[in-house]
Amino acid sequence: MPTKSKKFTEMLQLSAAELKQEVQDRLYSNFLLEKIETKPTEFYDYENKKEVFSLSFLSGKISNEIFEKEQKNSSNRNLKSYLIWQMQMSNFSKTEREIAEEIIKNINSDGFLMLDKFQINKNLKRSNISEKKISLVLNRIQSFDPPGIGASNLKDSLLIQARQLPDKLDCKDRIIELLENYFHLLIKKNFKKIKEEMNISKYDLDKTLLLVRLLNPAPGKEIENEKTNYIEPEVNVVKKNGKWDVVLIASALPKIKINYSYAELIKETRDYQNDTRFKGDLKQANWLIESIKKREDALLKVSRCIIDNQIGFLHHGELAMIPMKLADIAEKVGFHESTISRITEKKYIQTPKGIFELKYFFSSGSKLINGNLISSLAIKEKIKNIIDLENPQKPLSDQLIKNILEQEGIYISRRAITKYRVNLLIPSSYKRKKY
Repeated sequence: MPTKSKKFTEMLQLSAAELKQEVQDRLYSNFLLEKIETKPTEFYDYENKKEVFSLSFLSGKISNEIFEKEQKNSSNRNLKSYLIWQMQMSNFSKTEREIAEEIIKNINSDGFLMLDKFQINKNLKRSNISEKKISLVLNRIQSFDPPGIGASNLKDSLLIQARQLPDKLDCKDRIIELLENYFHLLIKKNFKKIKEEMNISKYDLDKTLLLVRLLNPAPGKEIENEKTNYIEPEVNVVKKNGKWDVVLIASALPKIKINYSYAELIKETRDYQNDTRFKGDLKQANWLIESIKKREDALLKVSRCIIDNQIGFLHHGELAMIPMKLADIAEKVGFHESTISRITEKKYIQTPKGIFELKYFFSSGSKLINGNLISSLAIKEKIKNIIDLENPQKPLSDQLIKNILEQEGIYISRRAITKYRVNLLIPSSYKRKKY
């Protein structure tokens, strides 16, 4: 059902804190739900349905630097930064990135693109970029999360969302037809005329309109309105039988069940067969339990794939990290790139190196002289190590750091060195000098 699909998408986007609050709200409003109490330090193997181990406290620690950075990123998170991150984790050429950045820069808080292709081209100040090229980049951005982003108007935004609905939805084509051909009637709420023009029954029309109402008229607000949340890891990297594995942290994930005692009491005291409230509560309760389980499965699947790709990080830290993009994980787990973006956003993993947001493990890369790729995170770590070992009375300029990296076969521009250094919150050589 599309309603379920949309609700599950929303569930997938929730952080651990937001999910707990959502479940708490449902427990207050639905007496058929019952919370399953877990030990606060329990790690659970959901596949084998057994406790893996218990700790008095989380083994890894999040450094002050990482904590401050993550909290800053969380509190300052906005639509544009979220879109830029998705762009960076996608396979864009240098020219395509230029176009994408210009497009994203001109998307407002509601999620609408405020310029047309001609104006975008004019802003780029490049004569060799065609409108066709801009259209191709725009289409890719419109496939980003949240659905409906980057449209020039409400009609186009709703159409983008409609086309992303599951193909198995029997009235998907009808929704698209309504939006494409009869949007002017929809705006005027001329439902009688729509029914006549589309030649459909009242039932089919009502069903179509119901699903259209589930689409978001301001997709950007999904991101802009999100609140800052505390960091709480939901998955943990453990060693089992000499191999690294990822398990869910039970204390971070709310577990609920049907309160069958209360359900039986209702059956005994009321005509539950005709009790629409009871049936509705039972349906909602079952859906919530199912959605939480699906969210856990998706989170575990993606987390394991990420760690498998970045296994070197567990042994050697950032220096061993490889370039990794959303498409790399999407291809392996069978999800869309936008789904990977949702799963990794605001989800944290406990590792022997500390606590990290899942999206931390994604990065672009540079080519080494031997043809291999090195991640931008590894380059940042090398820059940090070089500066840590420098003579404080003769600090290294960005050009000298560039020369040192070239000796290791890493060829990147001085401008990139400066960008990475600033990103690491390391001042210039002039400001680092100690007399």
